[in-house]
Amino acid sequence: MPVQGDNRLDAPKKWVFWTKIVILGILAIILGWDVIVANNPWRADSISEVTLWANLRSFTTPLFLGYVAGHLTWPGSKRNPVWVVFLFSAILLAIALTFDILTWTNVVSWSWIGFVRSWPVITFLPAYVLGRFCWPQVRG
Repeated sequence: MPVQGDNRLDAPKKWVFWTKIVILGILAIILGWDVIVANNPWRADSISEVTLWANLRSFTTPLFLGYVAGHLTWPGSKRNPVWVVFLFSAILLAIALTFDILTWTNVVSWSWIGFVRSWPVITFLPAYVLGRFCWPQVRG
């Protein structure tokens, strides 16, 4: 049992503080970069434009953005074991990369793939739900 003055009592607060600093730093860098590229004469170089470009050309990007968004924004009531998170993440990555590789190499040319790629939200939303149930963020 930790006693007063023990560093183990202060460790969680320190980690929360530094995690918040890292998140704010990353957000500041992203915002600063978007302001810089928005003020140049070239187009299609902002973070949102590059992300949209990647979403329209790959199943992997919208799937993982949805998976992480479901984890970050939809709290659950119980935490899953780590192996469940890794297993579902690996399965999701394998499925997305399989579709990407099959379509990039023109092995298959299903007409519905073009439709799904033109609407990345079709792959984002199921991954969002999967991210919540496979990798829930537990309030605490």
